[in-house]
Formats: sequence, C-alpha cells, structure tokens
Amino acid sequence: MRLGVVVLAGALVVALAGPAAAAAPQRTAYWWQGQTGLGTAPAPASVPPGGLYVASTAVGPTAESALHFTLPAGTQARTLSLKLHQVQQVDALSITAYPTKAVWKAGDNQPWSTHPDHLATPAFPGTLGLDGVTLTFDLSGADLSGNVDLVLASAPPAGAADSGVVTSPTFDATFDKPTTGALTLSAPTVVAPAPSPQPLPPPLQASGPLAPQHLGALAPAAPLGPAVGPGPVAASPSVAPPPVAAPQQLTPSARSTVVGRSSHSTLALALLLALVMFYLGWRTRGALLTASPRTTIYELPPAVAPQPPTADG
Repeated sequence: MRLGVVVLAGALVVALAGPAAAAAPQRTAYWWQGQTGLGTAPAPASVPPGGLYVASTAVGPTAESALHFTLPAGTQARTLSLKLHQVQQVDALSITAYPTKAVWKAGDNQPWSTHPDHLATPAFPGTLGLDGVTLTFDLSGADLSGNVDLVLASAPPAGAADSGVVTSPTFDATFDKPTTGALTLSAPTVVAPAPSPQPLPPPLQASGPLAPQHLGALAPAAPLGPAVGPGPVAASPSVAPPPVAAPQQLTPSARSTVVGRSSHSTLALALLLALVMFYLGWRTRGALLTASPRTTIYELPPAVAPQPPTADG
C-alpha cells in the first residue's frame, strides 16, 4: 500500500512539472569595432536598448554579443530563440552560438577590445525560421546546465580549396531584447523516493504443544540417574531405533518373472498331488482284490456242510 502511494506521488510531481520551462537571460552585452577604448562613439542606431548585435565582413567579425543564464537545478538548456530587429546581408546570415568560460561585463556599446573569447566547440549554428525573423539555436547536443554563458559570433571563415582565398560572411544583424521565452529548458528530472523498508511480521506463536518429531530424527533422551559423588553424572546415550527398510519395489520385468515362477510352482504341486492320489487309489484297489476274489457266473457256489441233528429233531 505504501509503495503504491509513493509511485502515485512521484507521478503527480512529474505531471505538475508540465512541459519544458523557459527563461530569460540575467545579463547581456555586445561589443563592436566602432567603439574605441575611450567609449566616446555612440551606440549603433539599429540596436534597440538591451538588444544584441552581431556583424561580420569578409575580413572577419566586427560585432559580437553574449548572454548569461542561470538555470534551475535539474534542468538543461534546449533551444535559444532570438527575434531579428534589423538585418543587412551580402551573403547568407551565418551566426553561431559558442559556450565561453571567460568573465565578461554586462552592458551595451562596449569596446571591441574587451569582447570575451569563446570555445571553438561545441558550436550551435543558428537557423532562420519560416517567419524570416526568428533565429533558433539548438543547444540540446551539449550538457548546458547551471550557469550558462553563450557568445553569438559569425561562423568561421570558409576557404576556397582552389584559390586559397579565405573570407568571412558579410552581414549586419541586430536583435530585440531577449524575453522570458528566449531559452527553453528541459523539465526538471524528478526521482521518486525509494520506498521505506517494511518491517517483517512477528513470528507465529504456537497455540498448542509441538508435534512429536520423527523417531529416526530425534530419539527420546534417557532419564538421568541420581548424582553419585562430587562429579556430575553423564547422561546415558540415547539409542535411536533402527530405521525400517522400505519395501522393495519390483520393476515390471521382475514382477513378470516372479509371476511366471509362481505359476510353474503351482503346476508342479498339482502334478505331484495327482500322482499321490493315483498311487493311493492303486494301492487301495489291490487290497480289495486280495481280500475278496471276484467270482463269475460259471462257478458253482461253495458246498454247504450238513448240520448234525439236534436233540429236538
């Protein structure tokens, strides 16, 4: 039950996180070559207050901008979208966002000599949207979290393989001040807490006497005799009864052999009994013939001796 509540709570937190959040930069800046170290040159009229400026000629970049974001814990930068305020270009608009580790000062119209260096990689080239005014940088290819500093600069110069001439893209682009939706973030990762271990149930208590154990496994102990002398009397060793052998099971072939032998024994006994009966009958017949010989119809009956006369006769 408790585990189900934890899972539902984790799902609710993820649902409340909703889609990816967005953020605005905490500070911005731009640097351009028209501003000298004295800071006396006015800002370009094409750059709005708080806006950004990126420019390049065939010789190389002439203006760059930077943005700083502080991302919430557990989120990462996904896309950066900027609105073009004004653009002039000779060839393709080629602006790339680069991460930087350099420390830079926020503000507009700063001298070119103070612009921060940036890393060569990772590089996030901008893509112009179908509306013709939104430039989007896909930042999802890198792990950008926590404090994120990005420099917007022209793309590296392209060289012709045959002539060896190296040129940079030529354009002049300014951007409106970035708003809250400039940087999209991934939804914070929510990890549901692990369920607490459940206590084991108490062992069952026996309500009656314990069942007797098998005699072969536990034999009753012999009673101890009275103590004699100062030393303890050792208990007589208990002797377990010998195990009863299990009846031997016969295989089908052995069972058929036993049945055959039993049949043969029965037949032999029957024959022996018949011989004994025949012998006894034969002996009885001989004794009868000897005691009373048989007579035929052709023999006369034996003569009867005359009886002497009596005194009455």
